[in-house]
Amino acid sequence: MNRIENNGGMSKGLLLIVLALASLAVVFFIPFVGTIMINFSDIFAQSGESMNSSVFWQMRIPRVLVGFMAGGLFALCGMVFQALFRNPLVAPSTLGVSAGASLGAVIYIILGMSFQFLGISGITYLSFLGAILAIYIVWSFTKGESSISVSRMLLSGIAVSFIFVSLIMFFQYFSDITQSFQITRWLMGGIFVYGYDSVWHLLVFTILGLFSIIYFSNELNLFVTGNDMAISRGVDVDRVIKILFFLVSVIIAGVVSICGPIT
Repeated sequence: MNRIENNGGMSKGLLLIVLALASLAVVFFIPFVGTIMINFSDIFAQSGESMNSSVFWQMRIPRVLVGFMAGGLFALCGMVFQALFRNPLVAPSTLGVSAGASLGAVIYIILGMSFQFLGISGITYLSFLGAILAIYIVWSFTKGESSISVSRMLLSGIAVSFIFVSLIMFFQYFSDITQSFQITRWLMGGIFVYGYDSVWHLLVFTILGLFSIIYFSNELNLFVTGNDMAISRGVDVDRVIKILFFLVSVIIAGVVSICGPIT
């Protein structure tokens, strides 16, 4: 029996290694593929001498890095929520964070705002604030109890998500054709980045996510078996849920504000 369990553990470990190597291979290969095929000689040319060099370093590499980090963070946040709620169907968008970010972006478009700060478009900041608003509302409905109820948190998130989506539809209905197109395009999500400003901003959320998950890995493993088991092992359940809720929600807000609601 122990031999079978060891073989199962080795096969899972080998699978993870293979998938990690495959992911890195894809990240390396994808920047060379597109409307313009790029070879190795192009990427080392001076940016002023070769258009392909500029396309490779200023467009494709940043977009691949943003896409890689965004996908990894969405998967990481989804895993945390599934552990907290013990529900495999829970997604990063369940608690209304994505809807809040979308509402912030829609307000930016409807008001005709146009500004940049630190190389990042204002729509990113407005969508981040919308996500923070959603987090605050969900927490306001949850914090009133003596102990945190994940069920109440989940239902509050779903309700907030529906309300924000309704507001988005309301604003889009009364917008003009140009604004409606901009709203639809943003809601579809995408990686429309040029340069490395968005890469550095998203890297901050990536580091935050990795360190927080590693730090709370034991608690998350116990949550999967139930809160009673976690309490019996000395885990302050309410404190850990509160910290993870805010950390993961802020990470989702950061990703959605840059890439849109692509979950």
